[in-house]
Amino acid sequence: FIEFMFYEQPLTKFFGASRHLIGYDEEPPESIRDENLMRLVDVNGHEYFFFTPVSEIDRPMIWAYDKLLKQASRVVEKVNGAISDISVPDGDPETHVFYASIFDNKAINHETANRILNKFSKEEREVRAFGHFLFQSGLVYKGFSENHICDPFNDWIKSDDYTLYLAIDPHPRVPHAVLFLAVRRDGTFFLVDELYTEAERAADLVQMIQVKCQNKPVECIIIDPLAYTRDPSTSGCFAYDLVDAGLYPVPISASKDKARGIIKVKETLATPGALFVSRDCKRFIYEITHYVWDAWKKDTANIKGVKQKPIDKDDHFCENLYRLMLLNPRH
Repeated sequence: FIEFMFYEQPLTKFFGASRHLIGYDEEPPESIRDENLMRLVDVNGHEYFFFTPVSEIDRPMIWAYDKLLKQASRVVEKVNGAISDISVPDGDPETHVFYASIFDNKAINHETANRILNKFSKEEREVRAFGHFLFQSGLVYKGFSENHICDPFNDWIKSDDYTLYLAIDPHPRVPHAVLFLAVRRDGTFFLVDELYTEAERAADLVQMIQVKCQNKPVECIIIDPLAYTRDPSTSGCFAYDLVDAGLYPVPISASKDKARGIIKVKETLATPGALFVSRDCKRFIYEITHYVWDAWKKDTANIKGVKQKPIDKDDHFCENLYRLMLLNPRH
């Protein structure tokens, strides 16, 4: 028997009995997909997704990029007329991704397809014609690539050829984010390490920072200005708590000029050999490759114009980076 469901239905409607197969004709919300996964457990069922990820304009489908495409053990695509069938040894053996082009559909006239596709932007044509994920076209830092990533190294700890800077973005609910920047004598920037921790006490966070630094003197520490928000009754603040716990030097309030900071980071990324990121900075690499501009819903975008700010989510290390660049760190 076949059951038809709709994404507009309440999540509770997706509770229930086992299913041997679940097929998605369009991109599902992650909450519905998660609930449907539990329907497959009893009978070792399967799920299939058939979609063109155009709703990336509204950013709901980044989960599919991370959990399907990036986790796949097999990716099949036609490239320059030839079939590319790539196996990923460390991918999920149960996840396979197949790209299909609109021009592979024999029921569609190629001239008509080209005429219609030319009415879209270049980025959206890639989505509608070849199934590429649109959110990547909205990345804030499109200039970041594998060329900026380097292998971890320890010279920055012991050598006087490197000067160390820290940026801290503390939070009460999500993990604290600490970024470690080393400036080499020739002016090259290296993001050498990171902390992404739910340390509950200021003393714990300070101890973690000190372990990372390994007695390397820190030239300057910057911190989110909100850390200097005073308690009206005690005049205390989280920044003072860190200092009382042994953080040195005393952190200074970081700049909040996000627009200028983004421009500064873009300039740095565009300069060959100016900035490198250690592979150990896994959370930072995740954030910068998912940091996208915010956008209105597609049905109101033409009225309201283009938003000038990134989405305020998973951006803690990206904020640390632009604040460090605005500090103009030097050896």
